[in-house]
Amino acid sequence: MGKLEVPNVMRPAARPGVAFVGDAALATDPSFGVGCGWAFESAEWLVDHTRTALLNGSELDRALDHYRRAFRRRLGLEHWLIADMSSGRRLRWNERAAFRAATSDPVVARALEEVATRRRSSLRMLDPRLTFRVLREVAGSSPPDAEERS
Repeated sequence: MGKLEVPNVMRPAARPGVAFVGDAALATDPSFGVGCGWAFESAEWLVDHTRTALLNGSELDRALDHYRRAFRRRLGLEHWLIADMSSGRRLRWNERAAFRAATSDPVVARALEEVATRRRSSLRMLDPRLTFRVLREVAGSSPPDAEERS
């Protein structure tokens, strides 16, 4: 079954007395293949944040609020970036530069692989040491052709 319109939606992962995991909290472009992994991760985070409150009969809503914030902190940026890329826009200069550098620099390639497979946060690519390596590779390569500049 195919679908042409797949909206990217992020909802609050918890409200007083109720919590959401997986697609109930976050529906992101499926072409990036993160849905099931994020569903299992968010379920684990929910258990981690609410276990004590449920076992001790303490403040469940406070625990749910902690889960909601952790969910947003861990997946908010990644969701936004995937939603942005799934719009069909052209790659930005920094994205093209990182992909180009990854073809000849194993450190950049490894970092890009970690981010693309979602083993590390996209913030990894903002490491100044990586930025230096990307810029060094781009500066040393031949100038982009006219199509890449547009």
